[in-house]
Amino acid sequence: MIDLILIQDRKSGLGLFQYKGKAVYIEPSHEDLFQGFLSAFQSIIHELNLGKLQQISTEEHHFIIHYEGFDEGAINIIMMFDCEDCVDTLRNKAKEIGCEFRNMFGNEKMDNDSSKYDVFRVRLERILETDQNFCVEMN
Repeated sequence: MIDLILIQDRKSGLGLFQYKGKAVYIEPSHEDLFQGFLSAFQSIIHELNLGKLQQISTEEHHFIIHYEGFDEGAINIIMMFDCEDCVDTLRNKAKEIGCEFRNMFGNEKMDNDSSKYDVFRVRLERILETDQNFCVEMN
């Protein structure tokens, strides 16, 4: 079960969009702290030239990170889900989410006003309901 999906602006690390599943384990007061930790951890891995951070796992959860785009509007899709779920399937789902988000909002610099991205929730819920990837990248 997907517990949390975060979409971050890669350059700033700011949260653009958040989706909470039915069983979220992160308290609302800790959400910014968690997002900041993930952004800082990704930056450290990058600074040490260790490649891109793709997954963090605990005994109960996996966190996968999908990097979408390379230009000014590049984003990170971070997905937290139960360990029983298939990592490869959800990695593909994260890729589809990133593709659809960029198709909807473009490849330009992301706006710091995250309320602009709330309209993505309906599209995200449709993506999560389907087992197939229908996203075709727009140029």
